[in-house]
Amino acid sequence: MAHQLIKPISISRSYPNFDGAWYLVHFIPQGQEPFSVSIREFKDNEANAVKVWSKLASECFASLNIKIDYIVRPLGSKELKSSGTKSLDSLGAALAATLKCQYVPETMLKKKHIGPMHYISRKVDRIKALEGIYQVNPDSNLTDGNSFLIIDDISTSGATVNAIRSELEKYFPTSKIYFYTLARTERLEGCNNQYDPSIFD
Repeated sequence: MAHQLIKPISISRSYPNFDGAWYLVHFIPQGQEPFSVSIREFKDNEANAVKVWSKLASECFASLNIKIDYIVRPLGSKELKSSGTKSLDSLGAALAATLKCQYVPETMLKKKHIGPMHYISRKVDRIKALEGIYQVNPDSNLTDGNSFLIIDDISTSGATVNAIRSELEKYFPTSKIYFYTLARTERLEGCNNQYDPSIFD
């Protein structure tokens, strides 16, 4: 079977409150195929995986020809503000350099610590756990009427990025807000077979 090129796949219908949403590959939580393994390595901040995904994701998003002004990311379960040391920080910086925009992780704050979302199985419970957690940094000097890109490594329920989007909309009501994730959770084995795993060599 000839391999397909990895390119952004629209999931905008699943994220109707965004101006657009995309992912690149599927993530199988217990999967041992190369893409799921590499996504886990990215989450663990392993250097090669971070380098490969940051480059690939930047090139893929650039192909959409969408103007982005600001890039933000979700905060980790132990973060109340950006530490600047996460793999998503490398991804955000790479995207900002490619798209010629600003990576501004300090824009989002959390009011308190909450546990990792993967321990909460139901979407409704994730949404409840995230209520009132995110806020826009009151020291932010970003302007309304621009475009935001929220980035993530894995999307499962969308609860976290929707919580961030909701808060951004309060402060920047006329801005466009997009979502871009490396992977979307899938339970079906073989769902990445069309892609060439040699990109990790």
